[in-house]
Amino acid sequence: MRCSSERVPKRVSVTWQWLTRATVTKQPDGVLLKQDGQALRLRVLEPAWIDIEDVSQPKHVFDSPNPGLSRIILRARTDAGKDGRILVLAEPQSKDSNYQAPAIVPLAKW
Repeated sequence: MRCSSERVPKRVSVTWQWLTRATVTKQPDGVLLKQDGQALRLRVLEPAWIDIEDVSQPKHVFDSPNPGLSRIILRARTDAGKDGRILVLAEPQSKDSNYQAPAIVPLAKW
């Protein structure tokens, strides 16, 4: 065990949000959004915590109501000063069986 006065870098939070009026259903690897006969799957490829929040009712007296509005929140933690990311793939859910997800390329290789 090393005793020292050096500071340990703190972990930081990264948050990504998506506002939608679609019906949101949590799935093991993300969420499914459905609206007007259409569906979109948000698949989380990098670890993150997922929360779904109903934001249709005003929180403050100066806010306006937003009927049917939900917020999808993805949170991740990483060490301060280190690269971190949240990786989400938006996939249309259609009857087209020829759809193939794109290859995932590290940002450094773009």
